Amino acid sequence: NDLCIRDLGYFHLKDLQYIQDKEAYYISRIKSNTRIYQKNPNPDYFQDGRIKKGTEYIQIDMETVMNSLQPGQTCEIADAYVGMIDKVPARVI
Repeated sequence: NDLCIRDLGYFHLKDLQYIQDKEAYYISRIKSNTRIYQKNPNPDYFQDGRIKKGTEYIQIDMETVMNSLQPGQTCEIADAYVGMIDKVPARVI
């Protein structure tokens, strides 16, 4: 139950996944170009039942989210995943 604190200079998704795999916790600011996703509730499927890869996640428009907030206001993104290729589950606030 360790807690690792990371900052922008040390932010790497594989490190965060490793921490999570060890059932530890982390706090980190994310880089502004990091993509944040949620699972698509209605993905497209192939005829054999497999999910079409490009439809499994929906990218969240963080600029729109940030512009909707008042100064000092926070927002939690439920069931979030970070990373363009390796989608790492994370609590995003």
